[in-house]
This record gives sequence, structure tokens and C-alpha cells, in this order.
Amino acid sequence: MGRPLETYIFFSQYDVYQNERTGEYVYRGTEGWIHSPFPPAGLLESKLRESPSEVLALRGGPDKSEEYGTDRAKPSSVVATAP
Repeated sequence: MGRPLETYIFFSQYDVYQNERTGEYVYRGTEGWIHSPFPPAGLLESKLRESPSEVLALRGGPDKSEEYGTDRAKPSSVVATAP
């Protein structure tokens, strides 16, 4: 069965994901994926909320999902729905 599906909000303008259940932000840093209770440094949460977004259902998050390769920011195979 694999990992359970988790729902993430993907803020495409900033390449930032937020887990809807936990509120955790996931984004790429210089050393790889970062998991944080806060958005990336210098990016206000209000800016994220005002930017385009889509809802994605992923297995294990963007850094662990089978749909996401380690070199890809967003898969073409994930079906997204508008929030």
C-alpha cells in the first residue's frame, strides 16, 4: 500500500508546499529539502496566501512522494485541484 496520501498546498510562485494537516512548510534549500513550521526566510506567510496555489495529494510529501523525483520541483503526473 505504501505511504498514506497527504494533502499539500503548493505555492507555485515560490516552490513552497504546506501540509494541510500539520501546517508544516516543505521547500528546497541549498542542502536539500527543508521541513519547517515557518515559511522560507524573508517570505511572509501573507505573501504565500496571496500567491497562486493548488492542492496536491502526495504520498509522504514532495520530498518522498513517488510522483516526485529528487530533481523535480513539481510532477506532471499529479492531479491538482483549485483550493
